[in-house]
Amino acid sequence: MTDLAPLGTAIEVGDASTARSLTRDALADGTAATEILGAMTASMAAIGERFQAGDVYVSGMLLAARAMKEALIELEPALVESGLQPEHTVVIGTVQGDLHDIG
Repeated sequence: MTDLAPLGTAIEVGDASTARSLTRDALADGTAATEILGAMTASMAAIGERFQAGDVYVSGMLLAARAMKEALIELEPALVESGLQPEHTVVIGTVQGDLHDIG
């Protein structure tokens, strides 16, 4: 089983290429996709807490999100294969012309 701490660190510092590579390696080592996802979401929760505390700026959060998104490219097929089903549906939207649309 792979130590997932370096993956969490890569996500927290926004290192997308390392996060993707470590995700690929963890899957190759036989680590369960759901366990990898848990480590990734814990890292994003830690970034959120640091943002609330004023230790990380919006740019740091966006870099972490980008790193997680890259890692999910590797992880998503394994999650689908494992039969994991979403627990919730999320709908996101903005009013047309809203200047706050950053997505």
